[in-house]
Amino acid sequence: MRGLRLVVFAMALAGCGNSTSVDFSSPITACRSFALAVCTVEASCQVGVDVSSCSQLLEAQNGCNQAGCGAGVYSPTAAQTCYNDYNSQTCPENNSSTVPASCEQSVLCPVP
Repeated sequence: MRGLRLVVFAMALAGCGNSTSVDFSSPITACRSFALAVCTVEASCQVGVDVSSCSQLLEAQNGCNQAGCGAGVYSPTAAQTCYNDYNSQTCPENNSSTVPASCEQSVLCPVP
């Protein structure tokens, strides 16, 4: 698994409970959705990856239950774009731990 891939997002939001649905209404639910996206791509690229277990692990590793933007302002629209970009990654991108540019902290939680 590429748990570090979610770190950029978790750092941007500063930290998720288990969820299998996509929700961008808050940084916490967005963090859970990102864990799901990362694990879904991982499962499509590697045999034997259980999406639910992978998502739970990434949520715990990245502290999603405390997710927030600090001084920034959370953007649900930007979070959805980042999620979509993760889901459209190819296996070579996934295997190289490429993080979409749309997932950078300055995009997800811009400082006013």
